[in-house]
Amino acid sequence: MLQHRQLDLCKSKDEKENEIMYLCRRMKLCGFLLKKGFNYEKIIADKYNPRYNCWLFKNTPELKNAVEEYYAQIK
Repeated sequence: MLQHRQLDLCKSKDEKENEIMYLCRRMKLCGFLLKKGFNYEKIIADKYNPRYNCWLFKNTPELKNAVEEYYAQIK
Protein backbone atom coordinates (compact mmCIF):
# COMPACT_ATOMS: atom_id res chain seq x y z
CA MET A 1 0.00 0.00 0.00
CA LEU A 2 1.05 3.56 -0.55
CA GLN A 3 1.54 4.68 3.00
CA HIS A 4 4.00 7.52 2.35
CA ARG A 5 2.11 8.91 -0.67
CA GLN A 6 -1.50 9.30 -1.56
CA LEU A 7 -2.68 8.75 -5.08
CA ASP A 8 -3.42 12.01 -6.88
CA LEU A 9 -7.01 11.71 -8.02
CA CYS A 10 -9.08 14.25 -9.85
CA LYS A 11 -12.45 14.42 -11.57
CA SER A 12 -12.38 14.59 -15.33
CA LYS A 13 -13.99 17.68 -16.81
CA ASP A 14 -14.64 16.01 -20.17
CA GLU A 15 -17.80 14.27 -21.33
CA LYS A 16 -17.69 11.83 -18.39
CA GLU A 17 -18.09 14.35 -15.57
CA ASN A 18 -18.04 11.84 -12.71
CA GLU A 19 -15.13 9.70 -13.88
CA ILE A 20 -12.24 9.71 -11.40
CA MET A 21 -8.82 9.93 -13.04
CA TYR A 22 -5.29 9.38 -11.73
CA LEU A 23 -3.13 12.49 -12.13
CA CYS A 24 0.50 11.60 -12.84
CA ARG A 25 2.99 14.44 -12.34
CA ARG A 26 6.21 12.43 -12.76
CA MET A 27 7.58 11.78 -16.24
CA LYS A 28 9.43 8.63 -15.10
CA LEU A 29 6.25 7.23 -13.56
CA CYS A 30 4.37 8.02 -16.77
CA GLY A 31 7.01 6.16 -18.79
CA PHE A 32 6.79 3.21 -16.39
CA LEU A 33 3.00 3.08 -16.77
CA LEU A 34 3.24 3.31 -20.56
CA LYS A 35 5.71 0.39 -20.61
CA LYS A 36 3.25 -1.58 -18.48
CA GLY A 37 0.60 -1.09 -21.18
CA PHE A 38 -1.45 1.73 -19.67
CA ASN A 39 -2.47 4.63 -21.90
CA TYR A 40 -3.09 8.13 -20.67
CA GLU A 41 -6.36 9.82 -21.55
CA LYS A 42 -5.16 13.40 -21.66
CA ILE A 43 -2.14 15.64 -21.09
CA ILE A 44 -2.70 18.84 -19.13
CA ALA A 45 -0.48 21.60 -17.78
CA ASP A 46 0.48 21.27 -14.11
CA LYS A 47 -1.58 23.80 -12.16
CA TYR A 48 1.34 24.47 -9.80
CA ASN A 49 3.94 24.90 -12.56
CA PRO A 50 2.45 25.36 -16.05
CA ARG A 51 5.84 24.68 -17.66
CA TYR A 52 5.38 21.00 -16.75
CA ASN A 53 2.86 18.46 -18.00
CA CYS A 54 0.61 16.09 -16.10
CA TRP A 55 -0.91 12.92 -17.53
CA LEU A 56 -4.42 11.69 -16.75
CA PHE A 57 -4.96 7.93 -16.55
CA LYS A 58 -8.18 6.03 -15.89
CA ASN A 59 -8.14 5.10 -12.21
CA THR A 60 -8.32 1.30 -12.04
CA PRO A 61 -7.15 -1.24 -9.45
CA GLU A 62 -4.52 -2.41 -11.97
CA LEU A 63 -3.18 1.13 -12.32
CA LYS A 64 -3.06 1.55 -8.55
CA ASN A 65 -1.04 -1.67 -8.26
CA ALA A 66 1.38 -0.50 -10.97
CA VAL A 67 1.88 2.86 -9.22
CA GLU A 68 2.54 1.07 -5.93
CA GLU A 69 5.03 -1.20 -7.72
CA TYR A 70 6.84 1.86 -9.14
CA TYR A 71 7.19 3.54 -5.74
CA ALA A 72 8.34 0.25 -4.16
CA GLN A 73 11.12 0.02 -6.78
CA ILE A 74 12.45 3.51 -6.22
CA LYS A 75 12.80 3.14 -2.43
